Amino acid sequence: MPADGLWNGGGAITVTTAAETAVMTSTPPRPFGPGVDPVSGAIPHTSAVLVWGSINFTPGTGTTGVNIRIRSGAGTSGPTLGPVHSVGALTAGTPVEIPYSYYDSGLGGLSAGFLQYSVTMLQTGAPSAAGTVNYMTLNMLPAPVFPV
Repeated sequence: MPADGLWNGGGAITVTTAAETAVMTSTPPRPFGPGVDPVSGAIPHTSAVLVWGSINFTPGTGTTGVNIRIRSGAGTSGPTLGPVHSVGALTAGTPVEIPYSYYDSGLGGLSAGFLQYSVTMLQTGAPSAAGTVNYMTLNMLPAPVFPV
């Protein structure tokens, strides 16, 4: 695995009408070690992590927006890291490209020596049909910690 994590998702991922859906998880979890290791992808102890990517999404019928969350761990149960990324003015059936990013300076994705993040989506408005993630990316990159 390269020093920066890159996960690509192809094929349809269904975003249900009434529940938050995990659309991608960084798997396997990345080791958090003493230095960036090009084989294992270990992220240095002194780093923060930049998590970013893009989602190509087709909203379902009645959907006018979507909430995107970056969560710690796998699935929808981990804590949300940072603010919810809300995107509005969507048109059902019309694909849209949605970029997202989060600078994890507190390493909220760290658990038992490994970093893992999930990206989740929730359709908003009055969705009566599932939406579809057509394609997406999830990237992780060690980043410097900036003093405040």
